[in-house]
Amino acid sequence: MKQSENAPSAMEKQSMSSIEIKESATPRTGIPSISGSEAITIKTPAPATTGEGSLSVGITDAGMREAGEQPCTETTSSDTSIQVCLTTHQKPDSSPIDRIAETTRRKDGHWGIGIDSFLELLEGVQKKNEYVGTHQESGERNWTACCPAHNDHDPSLSVKECLDGKILVKCFAGCTYEEILLSLELRPGDLGPTKPAEKQILKTYNYTDAEGNLAFQVVRYEPKDFRQRRPDGKGGWIWKMTGINRVLYRLPEVIKAIAAGDPIYVVEGEKDADALAVLGFCATCNSGGAGKWEPQYTAALTNADVVIIPDKDDPGSKHAAMVAHALHEKAKSVKIVALPDRGGTIVKDAFDWIKAGGTGEELRELCLNAPLIQDSGDDTKYIQAEFFKLWQQKNLSAPDRYKGMAEIVLKYLSKLGRFFFNMGEKVHSSVMFFDSRKKILLQLASDRFQSWLATYTGLSRVEQAYKVILAALQDEALTGSTTTGIVPEKYWAMRPGAIYLSNGDGSMVRIKAMEIQTIDNGTDDVLFAEGYTLKPWKLCEPRDPFKSCSLFSGMQSLAPHALDLIRLWFLSLFSNQRCKPPLVVAGVVGSGKTRLIVGIFELLGIRTRVSKVTTQGENDFWAEINESGLVCFDNVDTKIDWLPDAVAAAATGVGRDKRKLYTDSTITEQKANSWTVLTSSNPTFASDPGLADRVLVIRLERRIGETAEATLTAEIADNRDAALSWVANTLSHTLADTAPTPVCINQRHPDFAAFAVRLGRALGREKQAIEALQTAELDKAQFNLENDNFAVALMAFLNLEPNRSFKGTANDIAQKVTISGSSMTYSWTPIKIGKHLAKIWPHLESVLQATKEIGHSGFTMYSFKLP
Repeated sequence: MKQSENAPSAMEKQSMSSIEIKESATPRTGIPSISGSEAITIKTPAPATTGEGSLSVGITDAGMREAGEQPCTETTSSDTSIQVCLTTHQKPDSSPIDRIAETTRRKDGHWGIGIDSFLELLEGVQKKNEYVGTHQESGERNWTACCPAHNDHDPSLSVKECLDGKILVKCFAGCTYEEILLSLELRPGDLGPTKPAEKQILKTYNYTDAEGNLAFQVVRYEPKDFRQRRPDGKGGWIWKMTGINRVLYRLPEVIKAIAAGDPIYVVEGEKDADALAVLGFCATCNSGGAGKWEPQYTAALTNADVVIIPDKDDPGSKHAAMVAHALHEKAKSVKIVALPDRGGTIVKDAFDWIKAGGTGEELRELCLNAPLIQDSGDDTKYIQAEFFKLWQQKNLSAPDRYKGMAEIVLKYLSKLGRFFFNMGEKVHSSVMFFDSRKKILLQLASDRFQSWLATYTGLSRVEQAYKVILAALQDEALTGSTTTGIVPEKYWAMRPGAIYLSNGDGSMVRIKAMEIQTIDNGTDDVLFAEGYTLKPWKLCEPRDPFKSCSLFSGMQSLAPHALDLIRLWFLSLFSNQRCKPPLVVAGVVGSGKTRLIVGIFELLGIRTRVSKVTTQGENDFWAEINESGLVCFDNVDTKIDWLPDAVAAAATGVGRDKRKLYTDSTITEQKANSWTVLTSSNPTFASDPGLADRVLVIRLERRIGETAEATLTAEIADNRDAALSWVANTLSHTLADTAPTPVCINQRHPDFAAFAVRLGRALGREKQAIEALQTAELDKAQFNLENDNFAVALMAFLNLEPNRSFKGTANDIAQKVTISGSSMTYSWTPIKIGKHLAKIWPHLESVLQATKEIGHSGFTMYSFKLP
């Protein structure tokens, strides 16, 4: 005989607790509702009889059996009387094992206990992470809880369910296995594996389509288990759901409630939904429990005001986050309300809360005061929810799960930002991710990104899942369909008609002709890399730091053009020219030459890069030059064979090719990206005429005035915002200047000279700027001759000659220089002299007014005159 879908059998009546709601003769329409004056009456546990017009709701649970022991009250309203009758059936033994629902009988007649029932006896139960770790891969399940055998406030009990159903317990505080069981009134052997008991149908939940036609059923068994079935159209059932369009529980009521503007309460199970319906709320859930939310459920709740009431456990919170994220663009509003414990009773879900005495009015108040869920940009809980859903698919292998997790993270990151690879070096170690919310460009290989990724995904960096995800992101950034090649900017950048000054990791200041604006990093496709930006600063009233900061204004130099020259060179840094003239700061000990450059680093707000030059340090030199920004090579006082050529190459924008470490053929290019400063008290490197011809020279005398490091640093910090605002203002006026500039001011760096003249105009010091550049050309020639042994001897000889001049051949020079008793202690033949004169000739022309012509004898005649 076919059993009715709604009426429990005699066997079911003997194994369940039931709530029976009787309404008055006046039927209600629509969704049940209970006003504040209505109440639920709990009577003594006599079996209830379901009569005509009554609604039987299966609020059935082991805990409800205990409710039958409580006193009863009765309340009747003016229009409706509701009675809730609880029927309990307890086993004859009074131990905990006989009072809980999920028990099975062994062959010896003793009642055994399964894992879920055992966990109900414990306090502080926490389930370990479900989607990572070797235990989950092997199928084992693990929990921690407070040990019942001692006063445990920090859970020290480990509980494990093995594949064969065996339950293992261990107290890390030292309690024995027997002590743990005795404290729970259990005996050795009570824990699984248990003999499977014959399943009995406890309750069926109908899922109907929008028209009310039965689509499928969720069947609850005792011992606790769930299966799903669908009608076969012949009065029987098909226990497979293939091809079934899954719908929300109580869908017709949901549709009516949305149309009426009533809120929809989304819970985790049918029992909770039915319990809320008793209180007059329209409640629903998806079949299958946590982690099984589908897109069609989201569509059904379009434009609804949704309140999510999660189970208060880890799967429940992940499920709530998943549902909220799915609904935030479809529903009118979304709230998550975790029901509080009530009256000392621990509440896990809506059913528990109602059983503990929760009322409809209380729930409405809780929901009214709950904040709306916004898409806050915190994706972590949504990612973890999707991980949870993925790990519910038990047929997936661990590698497939890790791959699925990587795809989930990639989906979220593709919404959050963009992937890039470095066009200068297309390798995994240089790929990047741009966070479009924070406007930060991060290298995936950096500690900052990897720590952020661990937090973002909720995974530990040592877990295999994390490693698979990171590798997948690196592959996507290097060769994926969504990645883009760029050369990331560092500190400042220049584009046609605009200069960009970074302002912390996520912002920058764009400077155009007579226009200055603070904008996000990434605007105009200008991307500054994280860690390569100026310390954050604010636009304010501009102030020239070379006047307001005593470190700069108080520098001592015999050359009147020195301050103008360093000011022009400093402002030219931001133009990022290909050919960058190195600045040489020469001076005696105590002149503050290094401190002057450190002050520029402090003014910019970038890492101070002051390095030494060694005989074996050419690789280090190029590594520093390749970094961009500014670098200082300090105390270059000894002759370094490779230095002149390296500095000269860098000054003209020429890089070098270098074989990549640990490879035979891979070549990497090191470019001259940095502006360079050399400090020295004995600049013998300047004897190289090619190098000397490419530098700007500032000569300092011993400093007078304030020299305390802390005072100078504090002064720069106080003036930094105003100084960078002065930079921006000056550059803005410079970009607006299109007037021609004088030519041949600097033969080696004409672009620098033209820009410097425009800077002078912007400062109202065009004449002084031109004079400073012209004097600098003469000074670098003097700088070379002062450090050249032959030139020093020649000038010493000229200083002794009448009229401080001389005219003659190379042979005459050799005889005169030798006779003069100069410091030259080695032989100079006429041929050597001729070659050396040719080498330094441009500087001789500038300083000694040198000329040459072919005499009657066919020999070259040289003419020199000291100024």
